[in-house]
Amino acid sequence: MIPLLLASQSAIRLTLLQNAGLDVHAYPARVDEPALRSALLAENASPRDIADALAEAKALKLAQRHPQALVLGCDQVLALGARLFSKPNSMAEARQQLRDHPSTAVSRGCLPPGPARLAACRCRPSDHAAPFRGLS
Repeated sequence: MIPLLLASQSAIRLTLLQNAGLDVHAYPARVDEPALRSALLAENASPRDIADALAEAKALKLAQRHPQALVLGCDQVLALGARLFSKPNSMAEARQQLRDHPSTAVSRGCLPPGPARLAACRCRPSDHAAPFRGLS
């Protein structure tokens, strides 16, 4: 059986896949996400393109270490208009982000498989509108 590996440290992604009945194991890909994101932003890449590139970089890096496996790379970005948000480093920063932009944001996610044998195979990315409630 070909092993299924998740190129992510996300406990939520791993749990979702396991709850779907998949025998999957997660490994961090250790990709320099800030550098890649900055380079893509300098090229005026769209949020979807950034999510795709980050997911693909993670999958390809892990696939190099596990060429026999089917590797799933995942990423998502949060965008509101032209502004891309990074994960807040603290609760105070998270509160400030919500105060600055209390309306709807769009999360663009990508889940492309990136195995060595099937590098061209991809899942369709999706866009989701997520309304935020005000802070209390």
